Amino acid sequence: MPSPSKILLNINSCRVMTAITVMSLGPSDSPLWWMAAAPWFLINLPGLLLLAIPGLVLGLGLAETGSLEWIGGAFLPTIGIVVPTVLSILLSHCWRPLLNKTGALSHFYYPES
Repeated sequence: MPSPSKILLNINSCRVMTAITVMSLGPSDSPLWWMAAAPWFLINLPGLLLLAIPGLVLGLGLAETGSLEWIGGAFLPTIGIVVPTVLSILLSHCWRPLLNKTGALSHFYYPES
């Protein structure tokens, strides 16, 4: 089992922790949810960008037809947080072999402690 420090330094675990924090503080109307939303936004930017265009097209298409009545109050924020987080995690797993193959990050030196 990895040590707690390695888990905390893993960006995917940070993505999940910030998403859980935003989802728990947002509905409770806590003023601190913005402090969790800013890091969540930054580390999930790839997933947000990947979701933005299809989401806007789908949202505008559904808005024109008037079929948005089925979307509840908690459904949209949950989907808006969970889907970009999952997409960012999937993208990071896709990028890792590509970066290892190209050697894009091989010039960084990490001394062993």
